[in-house]
Amino acid sequence: MNKRKLFKILTSSLFIFNLISTSVFANTTNYGISSSVYPEMCNSSYWISKIDEPNKIIMNSSDIVNFNNNIINTSGTNMANLECVNENFNGVEFVNNLSNFTLNDTFYINGNVMSKDYIQNIRNNIKYSDVSSNMTLKYGIVVNRTVLKYYPDSANWSWRSDEWDWNQNSATSMEVNTPIIVYFQTADKKFSYIRCEYYNGWVSNDNIAICQNREEWLNAKNPKDFILVTAPNIRLEKDEVDTALSEKFLGMGTKLELVKSENLHFNNYRTNWFNYTVKVPARNNDGSYCTKLALIPLNRDVHIGYLDYTRKNTLDLAFKYLGNRYGWGGSLNSRDCSELVMSVYSCFGFKLPRDVSTQSKIPTAQSLAGITDYEKSVILDKTPAGAILQFKGHEMLYLGKVDGKYYILNASGSININGVNTYINTITIYSLDVLRINGVSFYSSINNIINIK
Repeated sequence: MNKRKLFKILTSSLFIFNLISTSVFANTTNYGISSSVYPEMCNSSYWISKIDEPNKIIMNSSDIVNFNNNIINTSGTNMANLECVNENFNGVEFVNNLSNFTLNDTFYINGNVMSKDYIQNIRNNIKYSDVSSNMTLKYGIVVNRTVLKYYPDSANWSWRSDEWDWNQNSATSMEVNTPIIVYFQTADKKFSYIRCEYYNGWVSNDNIAICQNREEWLNAKNPKDFILVTAPNIRLEKDEVDTALSEKFLGMGTKLELVKSENLHFNNYRTNWFNYTVKVPARNNDGSYCTKLALIPLNRDVHIGYLDYTRKNTLDLAFKYLGNRYGWGGSLNSRDCSELVMSVYSCFGFKLPRDVSTQSKIPTAQSLAGITDYEKSVILDKTPAGAILQFKGHEMLYLGKVDGKYYILNASGSININGVNTYINTITIYSLDVLRINGVSFYSSINNIINIK
């Protein structure tokens, strides 16, 4: 064994020992907290104070547009420029491909095993759709925050009979005013097969509206002036006159066209004083697209236009989620790991791929496969806060290094605590020495870093 190889082994061993040695302290807070997290770490300002030039603009709007275009043009990202999609398609081929599916796993609905008849009914609902070999797609807009499904079914699919809050049929969420293209409806007219910029699947017709033409869709898709939601969510105020707008859920990254109008009256009983006036997409009785005016108070967590892309803004946005519940596929009005990352970066104008696997294809990704733990530490020491850390099936936002430990913020499903699989199901902070359910540390598992730059 040569000296250089021996030195690398010794330094790696010393590094691992330092990483897994845990500081013990008394938790004096009134809330649960990971054993390696100090209370002051639960505020973005703690991590921002460790950054040189936290307010420095990393990329301007033109840079971000170019970055998005590069992602679309990169193989494996599953991103699409909807404005360039061919309007004509063969509906018969779509139906044949989509109805001929096989479920390799056993799923439960309301505690009972999904029956073969139930699955066949889903197939038939696709198979007998009203389609032809020469069809033209339609343009649509999402009117309610909704979850895109892998299959056209509204039931909760679970892997266990006692699991209720993870719908395995959930693919991803779509925020209000998300532009989509619509291919066709199921036979029962309850679901449509659609494509958004980052995914394709089935959506309930109640949550989308069809534009009269491409021009109307483009105007809705690309508002010149808009209000951006910068909280995990806000709600429109309760309204007894227009129940369609009353307490409507608006998630982080939602864009609504800003209407510049003074002394505007609503339903003859309210003005827009100290409120932003916005256009909210809505669905007519026939399913067509329309807009309604709504008010958003100045005290809400919103911003006119995109935020500047800085390290400070990235961490401030991410920490607004701390403590929120985990939402598989965007269910439960929440986020899973990659949706959390998507929503934070959407506030700067980035359009990121949906899944960990597709995000790993982003051109600035750096593979860590095949390197030692020590070599990984050298790279992490140079990694900026807000970068994306990944391993197969999971990703995290990097925060920084404290006392030899690397910290992350992530939407966590479960971890290994003292040899027991413990469900966290919360957006949380912990250090990378935390163990996964397979007993391997997060640190050792990380095989990819994405610095959005």
